[in-house]
Amino acid sequence: MLIAIKKILNKIKLILFASSFLFTSSCNKKESFSATNLFDKTILKVVEVKSSTDNIAFGYATGFYISSNGYILTNKHVIYNETYNLKYDYVYIRAANYDEYTKAEVIDISSNYDLAILKVNQSNCMYFTTSQDFKAGEEIFTIGNPLNIGLSFSQGYISSPYRKINDTYVLQTSLVISEGNSGGPVFNKDGKLLGIISFRLKDNTQANSSISFAVPSIYIDEYISQFIQ
Repeated sequence: MLIAIKKILNKIKLILFASSFLFTSSCNKKESFSATNLFDKTILKVVEVKSSTDNIAFGYATGFYISSNGYILTNKHVIYNETYNLKYDYVYIRAANYDEYTKAEVIDISSNYDLAILKVNQSNCMYFTTSQDFKAGEEIFTIGNPLNIGLSFSQGYISSPYRKINDTYVLQTSLVISEGNSGGPVFNKDGKLLGIISFRLKDNTQANSSISFAVPSIYIDEYISQFIQ
């Protein structure tokens, strides 16, 4: 009788141990990364931007939401020509789920960085939040409007987290960009904003599309904190 009870207890212990092992294994199993899911998670946070001085001939670029109530971050050079001290009076944005452009108000143009803030009369916008935690070799992504063909998803790596160019630290990346990518978000696989696409290097007169630079999130946080609480 005692031997039979011991056998039953041992079986119960084995079952409990196996159940505990399976539960622990499933809890420790990390969810696999999917670029498709990341695209779906971020695409509605990004907008096409077009700007003009005469409402006829437009330049095209990118921007992205930084608040739920319609604040958008883009580049200073997208809406202001520093060479001619000329601000573009006509600025419009269009999100991926809209067919038509919406007039945007220029709220501010940074005097220190290649940053500017726009505002549209929208609510419940999906928006990026920043992270200052990044390093060389990290996989990154951007969504932009290259050559005005529409919002496009690209992948690359951080080449140098802080590269000093013209007395300013920038984020160097391997992201392949073209005209129109300016103002696009640089984000990690968690969807956290690490920077904003700013410029490419030129070799003589030829732009090198695979050496791109972004204003890092530390400067973005400093700038937008004046407007976004």
